[in-house]
Amino acid sequence: MLNIKDYLSETAAKNGLVLDGLHFPGCALDPKKIKAIMIDEAPPKKPNDGFFSQSPKSSYVRTTLGLFRLADIDVTSVQDILDMGIYITTTLKAPRDKAKPLKADEIKAHIPLLEEELALFPNLKMIMLMGGTAIKAREKRDTCGQCI
Repeated sequence: MLNIKDYLSETAAKNGLVLDGLHFPGCALDPKKIKAIMIDEAPPKKPNDGFFSQSPKSSYVRTTLGLFRLADIDVTSVQDILDMGIYITTTLKAPRDKAKPLKADEIKAHIPLLEEELALFPNLKMIMLMGGTAIKAREKRDTCGQCI
């Protein structure tokens, strides 16, 4: 089992990134079991409100579980989603101020860490880009000669 938060924290530090303010998924998983990834925009301002929160009040968890249930997929936790081989992450690894427009450089700064994260999954079959920021990250990545 790989602890994603620990791995990404170490990777960020090795790449000279300041860890203060970065939020990583707090889960442990077997990377070989992941077949699909859902990439959202950014983590919430409160780390305990993210996708892998244990809090029943987490809006990220409630919304995600609700969407799966709308698709008639019976899930009671994000762990159920992980067990199905679906991993959820964010494009940005730091919360963003939604009152300000997101700049291309802000997105581009997070791409190397997202690349490291995606490279963990050797059996990946699908990446779902959930919104404009994830799509813009793909576009920025493509201009760098790489693609998702």
